[in-house]
Amino acid sequence: MVENGALAQAGQSLPTSTSVVVIGGGVAGVSTALYLARWGIPVV
Repeated sequence: MVENGALAQAGQSLPTSTSVVVIGGGVAGVSTALYLARWGIPVV
């Protein structure tokens, strides 16, 4: 999970709601999550 441009720590609880859920940690998924987070869009 990306929060404020940084990866969340293991064991941290997930939010009850979000704007975007990115499935997959490949190049496309990580890039998408990174850019959405930079634009201020909540991503899980």
